[in-house]
Amino acid sequence: MAKPLILIIPFVFGYIFDLLLGDPEGWPHPVILFGNMIALGERLLNKNSYKFLKGMLLTIVLCTATFCFLYFTFTTLVAFNLIIYYVAASTLVYYALANKSLITEGQKVF
Repeated sequence: MAKPLILIIPFVFGYIFDLLLGDPEGWPHPVILFGNMIALGERLLNKNSYKFLKGMLLTIVLCTATFCFLYFTFTTLVAFNLIIYYVAASTLVYYALANKSLITEGQKVF
């Protein structure tokens, strides 16, 4: 399949899922996991001296680990099975977007 479609299809489906579902309360969300990892790192590292340096290290480690995990996971899925890749990548895009929630919250402000 053409490379652009491999990238475009998950964005289209993820966006459609976001428009239809938004962010239902009680559903698991990757941001919660990431926030828990940050909180753990803060508890372990945010004491004594060199707090700024330890915070930078935590940021670099978490961002690098997330990038590497997603890169290798999706590279493997594309080679293994495109359907599973599309489902996983569309789900990731769905979780990454907050279009419907942002619109809903913005309307509350008005």
